[in-house]
Amino acid sequence: MTILRLKQYIDYRGISVSSIEQQIGAGDGVLRKAFSKKSDIKMTWLEKISENYPDLNMNWLITGKGSMLHTKEPEKLSDGIVITPLLHRYLAVDFKYNTSSLLNLPQVTWAVKKEFQNVDKDDFIAFEMVGDSMTDKSPKSLIDGDILLGKRSSNIEVGKIYAFIYNNQSIIVIVKALAEQEIQCEFYNSHFEEVKLQKNEIKDQFNIIQLSRDRSF
Repeated sequence: MTILRLKQYIDYRGISVSSIEQQIGAGDGVLRKAFSKKSDIKMTWLEKISENYPDLNMNWLITGKGSMLHTKEPEKLSDGIVITPLLHRYLAVDFKYNTSSLLNLPQVTWAVKKEFQNVDKDDFIAFEMVGDSMTDKSPKSLIDGDILLGKRSSNIEVGKIYAFIYNNQSIIVIVKALAEQEIQCEFYNSHFEEVKLQKNEIKDQFNIIQLSRDRSF
């Protein structure tokens, strides 16, 4: 059944049912009731799921045929050049983070460091630094307006800089500590308090690897 396969995908991704309900515009508890009753889900919800979770194979979700996730041959950087969408200032209440919406954002061209040229082109995204949370007047500071290159990462390492996307917001932080359900983050600017991010609310994560001012991390 479609509803059971959706539950399988949710468990695989480690995301909360409430976050999916919010993303697809379903009322609070609607999907949970559908799971318990094993009832069908509306076509409008399927369309929203397709828009917001592009890695999910909709043919598998509806028919059970094929694999749960889309698979494709990664497109490598043969010339070391990648053109990426530019996020951060553009994430707002009316912006939905998905594959199609990224195509409408401004584009930035990068000459990627050799060590990252075997990465899939689609795993790079640029972020614009906003504010002074990552500024402490040292050479490592990130200042307002800096453009940063992020590489999608399945693993999170303490001490590295990441851009996390959650609830159609993004935040650029230093990972300070990892727990089972949350990530403790800090900023270069000591005037900003540390924050804790719930892992099941994170929609995507990128390790910051280059800066437009010719600096690597």
